[in-house]
Amino acid sequence: MLRPLKRILDRKKHKKLIENYKIDEDFVEAKLEVKDLDLFIEKFRKFLNQQEVRDTFRCHELLLQLDQTDRLPIKFDGVEGVGFVDNFKISCGSELMGLIVAKFIDRKFFILSPQLRRKVTPDEVKHLKEDWKAPIEPIRIYLKPVDIPKFTELFEKFVAGYRDAYPNPLSERFAPRVNEIR
Repeated sequence: MLRPLKRILDRKKHKKLIENYKIDEDFVEAKLEVKDLDLFIEKFRKFLNQQEVRDTFRCHELLLQLDQTDRLPIKFDGVEGVGFVDNFKISCGSELMGLIVAKFIDRKFFILSPQLRRKVTPDEVKHLKEDWKAPIEPIRIYLKPVDIPKFTELFEKFVAGYRDAYPNPLSERFAPRVNEIR
């Protein structure tokens, strides 16, 4: 599941991450199917702060915090809309230890587009008032543990035990069918 980034990093595709975050061959990358981004971030934060996990980074406290949010042009059934990409930084003091990149839709996907809003059923309208984030593709996780074999073992246990569902029926209906416009 986790492989050294230098073997899989497409320098053109990841150019912005390399430049902005100094992601290099010391990092490992994982892709993970997630349906509820907020739930994942909550659970991953708890995972990172387990003593055994912190030891693999040789860090007494790992901080996971939202660093940047950008708009993302996306399309659903031929209708263009706006999604978002969140970059969550994982740090130990001032040192970058990881990054999570998640492309997602939320209620603003529908609010910002009258065409998409018309596709919402009367039963789904209530979900436009709720806060939720549903990824539209596997999230990417870049990490820089010191002890990669031990971290990989712990991460694989986390992934094996991680379960989630879409935050609501609206996100379940739309998120799997949304595509980024490239």
